[in-house]
Amino acid sequence: MQKTIYFIIVQKIKAILKSTIRFPRLSYETRGVTFKTTPVDFESRALKKIYKHCTLVYPLEGYGFLIGTRDPEFIKAALPVGKTARWYEYNDRFANIMPASEKARDLASKFDMEVLGLYHSYASDCTKELPLKAVPLEYQSSLIYVQHVNGGYVYFKSYGYRRNAKGIWEQYEVRRRVQRITKSGQNPKRIMTQWNRIWGVLDYGNNYSVELRRLFGSKDA
Repeated sequence: MQKTIYFIIVQKIKAILKSTIRFPRLSYETRGVTFKTTPVDFESRALKKIYKHCTLVYPLEGYGFLIGTRDPEFIKAALPVGKTARWYEYNDRFANIMPASEKARDLASKFDMEVLGLYHSYASDCTKELPLKAVPLEYQSSLIYVQHVNGGYVYFKSYGYRRNAKGIWEQYEVRRRVQRITKSGQNPKRIMTQWNRIWGVLDYGNNYSVELRRLFGSKDA
């Protein structure tokens, strides 16, 4: 009897979540995008840093650097840089990337790594604009990780992109590496501590008093 009641409650909760939480439709990504079979590995703590940054600033978009090693390509840490000013604008999606690029490269080199690309969040339940817009030209051949955030929750099946020589965006599956980094000098926490000293501690606020009113009301609110 108790199991039956528990099952009914679980089914009702699932029905409510399904009706209220809108997950992104990824069909747009098939237009003008080729699919690569080689996945890109991310250290699990690097993904957690991205998840935290992107959910805290929602419905604004967060962005930052991806650093790691090549051959094989392995993203070992994420360096948060900033956020957009408005939830419905994408022009400042990477506003501070270029001013921070040299600092990010210097920091990565100190840990025997490189800047391999960028990440940005994408709230498809808020904006009609597509991701991969406003990517700085210098980084279009690098990996661009798009983290979907809907209703304030991260969408774990997200992808990386890289523009090839023909100007076509190639899509890469992202694979979480559960293996901890053995090289102590490349510990993500140590890297983040250094980054905060260089770039400064970010404001992770989402301007909720203004932006949530805009989101559910008028842009002029």
